[in-house]
Amino acid sequence: MNRRILVVLADEHAGSNVGLLNPDCILEKDEFESIVRYSPQLSPYQEMLWSVHTDHLNTVSNFANGDEIILFHNGDLTRGNKYWENWVSPRLSDQILIAFYNIKPWLNMRNVKIARLSKGTGSHVFGEGSSEILVGELLRREYQDKDISVVYHGSLGIDGCEIDYAHHGPHPGTRDWLKGNVAQLYLRDLMYRLLKQGIEPPKIIIRAHYHVYVRVVQIVEWGNKEYESTLIICPSYCGPEDYVIKATRSVDTIVNGLIIIELINGRVASINPLLEFTDLRIKEIL
Repeated sequence: MNRRILVVLADEHAGSNVGLLNPDCILEKDEFESIVRYSPQLSPYQEMLWSVHTDHLNTVSNFANGDEIILFHNGDLTRGNKYWENWVSPRLSDQILIAFYNIKPWLNMRNVKIARLSKGTGSHVFGEGSSEILVGELLRREYQDKDISVVYHGSLGIDGCEIDYAHHGPHPGTRDWLKGNVAQLYLRDLMYRLLKQGIEPPKIIIRAHYHVYVRVVQIVEWGNKEYESTLIICPSYCGPEDYVIKATRSVDTIVNGLIIIELINGRVASINPLLEFTDLRIKEIL
């Protein structure tokens, strides 16, 4: 039996005071004619987020039970330079270093041998995937025995199972009862377009960007054969800030986490979301 574990995470927004921040991160600053090395102070939300992230990492390790893990980071490693109000530091290079330290615990796992990073939104990654390119280079230098690459839109075949991954994809839906409707149409369109070209659709399509979890399955009949594909929009490891509150029209709950996909002999055996829900409302009783 050939068992492999895929881990999908995204949107950590390193450099934001509500983005993921590894407490072991070491930054530098000039102070009184000397260079001071320090670890930035975590905000309360970051403390909670890192605790959740650590629990999820341990859950993945236990679930894998020594089998190979393939890591997909699906974009927006950093906060970027457009929305500056919530920066941990005004130094742009610090965002790259924080992102590097955030992903190190995954690469420190012996059974993580392959990592794929997809390029995120230009305003969050300094344009044209700059953050992912720089972090990818730092990771390759640190982990020379591991297979690490960075792309806008990738297709990775694993034991005959194709994984299509990119940061941008369908909207998750504007109402709870419409959740997944747009993703379903996006997936069906993708499958038909590929089948018309004589190409078998990928078994798994992963997207991100919207900081929510959505999973839809589509079966398409083509000729005398059925084709089944699953599309996953993965959640974030980032909390709320002013722009997010505005863009989501004051969402009351935010979800953080990752997705575990279990492959056995190239077939999808299970899909397991690890999700943490946080109520953002200030509650009072008079």
